[in-house]
Formats: sequence, structure tokens, C-alpha cells
Amino acid sequence: MKKIIFFLMVLVFLIFFGTNKMTEKTVGFDYDSTLSFSTPNFKAERTEDPADRLAWDLINGRLLSLEKRKHIAWLVSLSKLLGYTPIVITARNEVNGDLFRTHVQRTYGVKSEDVYMTKEKAQVLKDRHTIVFFGDSDGDITEAQKAGVTGIRVKRSEDDEYKEHYHPGQYGEFILPLSAAHE
Repeated sequence: MKKIIFFLMVLVFLIFFGTNKMTEKTVGFDYDSTLSFSTPNFKAERTEDPADRLAWDLINGRLLSLEKRKHIAWLVSLSKLLGYTPIVITARNEVNGDLFRTHVQRTYGVKSEDVYMTKEKAQVLKDRHTIVFFGDSDGDITEAQKAGVTGIRVKRSEDDEYKEHYHPGQYGEFILPLSAAHE
């Protein structure tokens, strides 16, 4: 009896996995304050280059090593296990984009061709047939809604310095519990 139950569970998983792969569905993730606690990176950039503009060559370059993975990053692996392709969409500037994409691939296991650096997140979500998008900001949730995708709010860490555009629950979205923690 145990073998039959195990066999049925494997069969259901394979059907589910195969269906998701054939339909090319994706699960989307924002980067900053969602997968990554990047406050140390931005803080160091302000120390090294105190100008009013952001030095993207530093942020997307050697300062990447200062960032910390948030604990919800395991959802990337789970989406793969379920047969979905994880994608990352960030509003970061394209400066040092290849270096940033390589960092995301090494740190989170998302292929570099599945990392998008654009403010037009809704269009990417539509084009990539995304079923759910995890993000921290109000803009992430509204972009998901604009694309007809389920947006799930990831909590920002208490020590995250970026406080703007963050009103959890304002858009009726699900707020992921215990999602603020990082390494």
C-alpha cells in the first residue's frame, strides 16, 4: 500500500511538473528588499561616493558582496522544484548589468537570461507568463496587478533603510509572513 501511495504521489508531481514546464510558466521575484537585503550595499556606496546620484558601477559591481540573502530565497528553489522558471525583475540601472546577472545566478540560481533590469515590470510579467510575483514595494504589487498577476508582498527587514513606497496590505495583497529576515 505504501508503494502505491508513493507511486501516485510521484505520478502527480511529474504530471504537475511536466505541465508547468510545457506551458513555460514563471514565478517572478523583485530583487532589492525581496530576495536581497541590499541596504549595506547602498550604504557603502554613499560612503565611497557621496554625490547626489547613485554610482551604479559600484552598486552593481564590487559592492554586491555586501548584500545579504533574505530567508525567503528558498522560494526560488521551490519554484524550480514545482516546474516553474524563476525570473528576477529589478528596477536597478543597467550599468554593470552582466556582473549583476552573474551575481544573481551564482547566489540565487536564476539563469542570467532570466534576470531583467527594467522599470517596466508589468510587461516582463506578461511576456514571461508569470503566475505570481513576489515584491516588497507598492510599485511591485501594482505592477503585478497591472499585468494580471498575483502579487505577494514580502516584508522589508526592520533594518532596511529604504522606507518609501511601502504600505503592506494597501492593495489587498497577501503579505508573506516571516519574510523580513535575512542572513
